This record gives sequence, structure tokens and C-alpha cells, in this order.
Amino acid sequence: MSHLVQHDNTKEEVLDQFLFKLDENPILKINPIEETSYLGIPFAISVDHYYGRIQDEVKKYKEYIKDFVQKNSESPEAYKYVESTLNWLLIKLNKVRTKFVESPLRKEWHVMSHGYVIPNPNKLARIINDEKNTRQAYRFFYQMSKIQLLFIEDLISFISGQVLPITKINRDLDHTDNPLQLTKSKEVYYFTIKEQHSKFSHHFILRLHSELKKNGFINCTLPDLKKLFIKYSDERPCSSPKPIIWTGKYYNSLAYLIRQLSGTFITRTKAPSNYEIAINLFHNNTEGSLFTPSKYRYDYNLNRKVKKTIDNILKESWQNLDDNTIK
Repeated sequence: MSHLVQHDNTKEEVLDQFLFKLDENPILKINPIEETSYLGIPFAISVDHYYGRIQDEVKKYKEYIKDFVQKNSESPEAYKYVESTLNWLLIKLNKVRTKFVESPLRKEWHVMSHGYVIPNPNKLARIINDEKNTRQAYRFFYQMSKIQLLFIEDLISFISGQVLPITKINRDLDHTDNPLQLTKSKEVYYFTIKEQHSKFSHHFILRLHSELKKNGFINCTLPDLKKLFIKYSDERPCSSPKPIIWTGKYYNSLAYLIRQLSGTFITRTKAPSNYEIAINLFHNNTEGSLFTPSKYRYDYNLNRKVKKTIDNILKESWQNLDDNTIK
């Protein structure tokens, strides 16, 4: 048996402490609110600071996982070990995600953070300020947990993308006597539909296809467009779908569409971002080649008429999509 590079569980220590754990007993201090804390992180440290710190840790963890996969890509025995390890990580992440999504405490934080108190001139200023601080504290708790959930979902998507090609290789090896060359997994590009939209995703994409085609942004079939999206619960594909041509001419119009879909219909991702996915799934109108923008993100420099057209396309695509019309 070839040498196996063992998975280093210590690589998850920071994530176990600051990402995978919902703080069910955060410290609530109204006066002064600066002493309020979540996971030991004080209110005085901004949510953006926490986001940046976790983003850095997740990036390092992803690099470690990629290295772990690559170092174990020399033999079938090692690849089977990688598959079992990554599946174990997925089970762990999905359990954590379920705990976050189903937490009644997070729902309470959300409700309390939006509580509105009608100004009462007879109230003491101190009481009014305390009520404001209370809402801010609960908003802080909810925002922190929301960031955690965002990165948990990002890691689920990332590790799923790593393990699925390995699973396919292992299955092929199990059914042939001929050794296969093991190579590093190629990036697979697709958009992931948010879980709550799965039941009416077909209807949304149907309308989206019709409106984009009518307004001259695409000229493909409905099945071609549908292949760019998978439902959250579906098995991740082993290869990217065939790209379609963006006939809207300019990349920034595509980037704006992706910006508007991200977080509403499709999940947000970090590596690759939805913009990177779009560049690989929508090709340039002129030659069917990749767009080469100076920046992936939407840069706000978009013709107002085009922007309004895309907004109307999305409005039409969402229209009437509710439980009464979709069975």
C-alpha cells in the first residue's frame, strides 16, 4: 500500500471555535453595549472585521484541503482514504448547517433585532437608549451567525466539488482491472439554486429564459440554460455544462444579472465566486470565447436603459411564483 498523508484535524481548530459553533449563550450588555460579545468577540469589533478574519481562515483551510487531495493522488488506496475523509467532513458540515438553520434562537435574534419602539416623549432618554442598544445587540448576534452560515454553506459547496470527481474515479477503479492515471480534480462550474427555491426553480428559469431571449441577451434553448443550474440537494456534477453565448455584447450586463441573482435565487459562493462561474458558463458573443474583463465583479458602469431592462426581466421572472400558482 502506498504511503497515505493523514488528514490533520488541527487544521479545523480555529473553524471549530469561530465558525462551526453557534454561540447559544452570547453575553448581552446593554450599558455599555461595547461589552456585548458573541463567541467572545466583542461588539466593539465590527462584524466586517470578523468576516475578514473568518474569510482568511476559510481560504487557508481550502488550500490545505486541496493540498491534502493532491498529496494523496498517487494511488487508489490513497484516493479512497481522501474520499472517506471528505465525506466525513461533509457529514459534519451538514449537521452544523442544519443546527444553524433550525435554531429557534437565531430566529428569536432576528425578530428582536427588528423590534420597533414607538417614540414616547414621556420616557426617560436612558430607557429609550437601552431599547435601541438591545436591538443592536440582537442584530449583532444574528449578523455574526449569518456570516457563520454563509461560510459553512461555502465550505459544503467547496468540499462537494472536491469529493465528487474523486468518487467517480474510485468507482471507475472498482470496475476495471486497468490502472487509471490519477490527476488533480478539475474545477467544475455551475450555479447552485437556493434550497428554499428548489420547488419552483423550473418555473423561474422558464420565465428567465423567455425574458432574456426576448430582450436579446441570450439565444439558446431552455434546456441549455437549465443545465447551468443545479438544485441545492442535487448531486454535484462531475463536469461543467456546455457554455452558452451571452449575446448582450457587454460583460458588465452579465455581471449585473449575476449580482442580482446572487443571494436571491442562487447561493453566494467565494471560491469560485458567482462571477467566476459566470465567465466560464457564458461566453463572448463574438467568438464564443471567454470574457476577459479587468475585474470580475459588476463595476456599476452600466447603461441605465440596460440596467432597467434587466431589472424588469427579473421582476417578470419572479412574478406570480408563489405557493398558490406552483403545485
